[in-house]
Amino acid sequence: MRSRLNARQVMTQAQVFFSEVRAELHRQKTTDHGLAFFRYNLFAPNGEMEIDFGYFTPRLLVARTPFRSAYMPAGNFVSVNWHGHYDRLREVHSMLRGWMEIMGCPPEQMPSADGQAFACSLNIFHRSMVHDPDPKNWVTEVAYALPQSVG
Repeated sequence: MRSRLNARQVMTQAQVFFSEVRAELHRQKTTDHGLAFFRYNLFAPNGEMEIDFGYFTPRLLVARTPFRSAYMPAGNFVSVNWHGHYDRLREVHSMLRGWMEIMGCPPEQMPSADGQAFACSLNIFHRSMVHDPDPKNWVTEVAYALPQSVG
């Protein structure tokens, strides 16, 4: 599911959207889905973000409104695993992008009329509040697609 919202709304909406996506997967008899993810499509100057909330699946599913179905882009990614509460993920994203810039391998991104768009910017929830109520045990992978020219 795609939504445009601000940072304060993300966690509340994520619980609602992930529940709805799981229900749709169940309706489509897809029990072999993988990890949950956020895909950040756009960061707007006013603080809003356009985010896809979803699950990895072994095959492309039929999308029924309001759901979308798509392949993740192929290519090279840079990622880091964060162990802890989600409230620090914005800092993790900033540090990873900063490190990528210093290393000469910035993420694939392009300015748009609405803000900064990324080819693929992800939070992948390896261990989340669904698995364990203790934030110290949560593991989130933050990943960015590299431009095709970077190997």
